[in-house]
Amino acid sequence: NQVCIGCGKTLAGINKQKAIQPSAGMIAETETKDVPSRKPNKLYSSEASYVGTFTNDAKKAYDVNGKIITIISTENDRIMVNTDPEHPFYVCQKCGYAVGKYDTVYKLDGSSLKKDTAETKKLKAGRASSIEGVHKTPNGGYCLETTLKRRLFVHNFNTDIVQILFNNEVFALENSSLGAITVTGISILHALLFAVAKELEIEQNDINGCLIKNTSEEGTNYRFVIYDNVPGGAGHVKRIVKDNGLTLQHILKRAYDRMDCNCESSCYKCLKTYQNQRYHSVLSHQKAREFLENYQGTVTVRTVITAVPNVTLQFDSGGLSAVNWQQALNASKAFLSQKTKDCLLLLDNNHLPELNHINVTVSALGSSGKALLRWPSKKVLLLRKNDLAFYDLIKDSCDWKVFLPDDNFDFDAFNNSIK
Repeated sequence: NQVCIGCGKTLAGINKQKAIQPSAGMIAETETKDVPSRKPNKLYSSEASYVGTFTNDAKKAYDVNGKIITIISTENDRIMVNTDPEHPFYVCQKCGYAVGKYDTVYKLDGSSLKKDTAETKKLKAGRASSIEGVHKTPNGGYCLETTLKRRLFVHNFNTDIVQILFNNEVFALENSSLGAITVTGISILHALLFAVAKELEIEQNDINGCLIKNTSEEGTNYRFVIYDNVPGGAGHVKRIVKDNGLTLQHILKRAYDRMDCNCESSCYKCLKTYQNQRYHSVLSHQKAREFLENYQGTVTVRTVITAVPNVTLQFDSGGLSAVNWQQALNASKAFLSQKTKDCLLLLDNNHLPELNHINVTVSALGSSGKALLRWPSKKVLLLRKNDLAFYDLIKDSCDWKVFLPDDNFDFDAFNNSIK
């Protein structure tokens, strides 16, 4: 019964597609090719999705002519980008070789490779669950596996994010060439992206955005997500909420003025950009301007709320058991920095971790790490030193005090937490 935070549908009812996250990178082709005089083909990514936590949020409500805008600002929150589902890749499950829409599939003709026209057509169509293609491994020899399976590629990164909610505004879905979408919402989003970039004096490529379903109490059905388009964040979008509403007021004015265009529906002077080509057929400056007209005027701060963490950590059963603290410490040493080892040696018998669940898997927000040592009564958790990504994801989002045993380990904070 879990619901997708992006589209609001129950996950059990969604047609899921298999995807690969190449977290260790990719190996390029070993054969060099001549650079063509024409522009290279481009595989467009689908729109990014917000897959963050909805927690630990700094929330502000602004008043504009009696209308309320709620903005939620988060740091180190998560965005996922996936390749276009209409143009998947086909991947060898043995060696990792992959081909995409503009590639060619080969077959053996004697001892040499020859284009396989039928399989190449299937590749370009992108609908088959698998195709057959002879290929070489990174070592240069022919791979024993010839079946290439349909997969999407995904990439997750954490960054600075703001979510803008226009309280009590309901955005209707409209049928289009892209299916049922909110044309007004999409148009407003891209008007805001332009205005934010101009107001903050940054390149428009430095930020991006998406729409997600809203299920909280603001009375609107969509959140407008705008984020720094760089892992770790650059501090751009956080500036929207740094003052008393003047920056937001200027952004709303810039977006409204930009939509005063003489074109039929949208053009490169108002809404179209290279990045939003997927939506060119539906963007409407008229709908965006009509909506934004109601949000022109002085913006004032109404309320400021800081939410409390509420992500629940799920611990697997099992793990290692130790008969005493020395055995537990010995079993953990490989996952601790030297600084952390030296600190843990100073623990007295009244402040030791539980000994029967060492190095167990802990999960949250679709990711996981290892709970190396834990103090349940104090809700203190020590991860492994190589679990940095998971640490960044949960450290401010759960009701446990989470520590990473790397060279920056803060023993004083840790020691105070377990006492």
